[in-house]
Amino acid sequence: MSGQLNSRLTIVVSGEIFETSYGHVSRFPETLLGNPLLRNKYLDPKKEIYFFDRHRLAFEGILFYYQSNGKILCPDNVPFEVFEEELKFFGIKEKSVPEKAREFILEPFRSNLHQTHDFKGKVWLALQDPNSSSHARAISLWSLTMTIVSIILAILTKSNDDTVNNPLFPYELLCFTWFTIECGLRLWSSPDKKHFFRNAVDIIDILSVAVYYAALIVSTFNARSMALLRVFRIANIFRILKLTRYFYGLRLLLYTVYTSRLDLQILGACLVFFILVTSSLMFYAETSEPRSKIDSILNAIWWAIVTCTTVGYGDTVPLTATGKFVGACTAIFGALMVLLPVLKLVQSFGDALLAAKPYLRRAERERWQNKASVI
Repeated sequence: MSGQLNSRLTIVVSGEIFETSYGHVSRFPETLLGNPLLRNKYLDPKKEIYFFDRHRLAFEGILFYYQSNGKILCPDNVPFEVFEEELKFFGIKEKSVPEKAREFILEPFRSNLHQTHDFKGKVWLALQDPNSSSHARAISLWSLTMTIVSIILAILTKSNDDTVNNPLFPYELLCFTWFTIECGLRLWSSPDKKHFFRNAVDIIDILSVAVYYAALIVSTFNARSMALLRVFRIANIFRILKLTRYFYGLRLLLYTVYTSRLDLQILGACLVFFILVTSSLMFYAETSEPRSKIDSILNAIWWAIVTCTTVGYGDTVPLTATGKFVGACTAIFGALMVLLPVLKLVQSFGDALLAAKPYLRRAERERWQNKASVI
């Protein structure tokens, strides 16, 4: 049995020869190539070659699915509609882009959502797809302007001003009045209410509005509770995440961090362990030096964090020879450990961008088709 799994499987697609092992395709018995009964319909018993009159370039992505143990990537030079047809033909039911990626990154760019001729459908399309009409573009531009203005107002607000007596309060209230109307219209016109409350971008909109009104209530009825008000103001900083609705690149970056969360957790744990070890070594190396500012483990941890991140304030430095040696090792290996997550994020960003390109191309084609139909 193991010898059969390691033997080569020869496939000819529109005149081009492909080879893989039986072991790769047997991992997916529900697909055409993974099921012997299904694939034998295309077998030439004399030559022991499987012949398929299918799209040759798209088959590279199909073969990559088996060789990568289930990872699907649409080739750049293949239209996504063609690739979807090939996925159906070969019985591959997995989605080429994870559901969460498509919802979080590409949802606002999809123009085929709830395209009905009733009023509710038109409202949803106008709020969801800026390219669907001139009215939708105007609404999108106005929402983007209100978002940027609200962020600027949050920056200009002084720490000792409460919400109601703030001189910028009328402008801030105008912004969040619009956000409330927009959020209400999205909820009312949404074709799937459960999906609305699961969509990350919509959740950000709801939270930003809820936090603002909570701060408004606290400021009105409990003006002395400045500590609680500052907590709400800190939460208001996250209103900048509302920009993710209008900028595809920002959503792509956030999704990259999300998909790399397990790797970042492991690297973060290693970095914490490294900081604790080096800070302890530095503390005991500097105990013999009375002039040293590293007189506690907490100060040593602060020094280790500043050193590992290559910030180097210079406020706390080792004075002994042993401490300098520990500091040199911390700077060298700490910089390498901080660099590792960056490499992983770059790779994840490239994979997410490559996977999202077919949907963006399809959305762009739909946008031009809508323009042509109007003309």
